[in-house]
Amino acid sequence: GSVIAYNVAVKQMNESGYNSSKQISDVIDFLEDAQEGKASNKSALQVRRAREQMQAQAEKARNEQLIKDLPKYRIVANCLAPADRYTATVMNAYASSPGMFISAISAQSKFCSVMNQNVTSIDLIKSASLVARGQNGAEFYVARVAGGTASVGIVRQP
Repeated sequence: GSVIAYNVAVKQMNESGYNSSKQISDVIDFLEDAQEGKASNKSALQVRRAREQMQAQAEKARNEQLIKDLPKYRIVANCLAPADRYTATVMNAYASSPGMFISAISAQSKFCSVMNQNVTSIDLIKSASLVARGQNGAEFYVARVAGGTASVGIVRQP
């Protein structure tokens, strides 16, 4: 029974132009979109395209905001492998106090260094992970760079 139902769903999905796959996850997405579309009399494909359009608009708005906010972001630390995993610790120290930050960097001075430069790429920000927030509204991030051999600490001022 369930194999027949699966094959029917794959056939419907493929014939509708939704997806030419046979992957279970794709079939589940198709069935969920078909179910959602029933209420508004839309096909699964129309539901998916509407969602993709909303996601594209949201991504465009996010990119425009990041471009506008770019001057608020500064790279303040750089840690090379194998200490690149240490960057989150360094940034947590920075969120607590600049003195702790300097002390944390000094402890790893062979691999980590203090930096002070503008972030020039929104892609670096988009790939960054938030590790801490300061009391003054500053945000502290870590991002991998240079093919994963280093990571940088980024501060976003409010």
